Amino acid sequence: MTQRTLERSIVRNVKVRGAGGAERRPIVLMKICIGKPVYNEQFSLNDRGEMNYPVLIGRNTIEHLGPVDVTKAFTMEPHCAKDLSSK
Repeated sequence: MTQRTLERSIVRNVKVRGAGGAERRPIVLMKICIGKPVYNEQFSLNDRGEMNYPVLIGRNTIEHLGPVDVTKAFTMEPHCAKDLSSK
């Protein structure tokens, strides 16, 4: 996987609770391409270097997509601009 460094302003902070306890994480706005549409969504920042998926899509983003078949993965290639970081 190619790594890139992006800078974004922190929109807010959120308290996340999980099996390992609770922690505060910064939230940033980023553009994400799913198929052809581009969505401007909020993402909490956390080191996912050791995890299977580099990004998790939250329920607010999924709300824009409609029904999702969770039994399938990587079913749609992105068809939007190659560089979303400057838009």
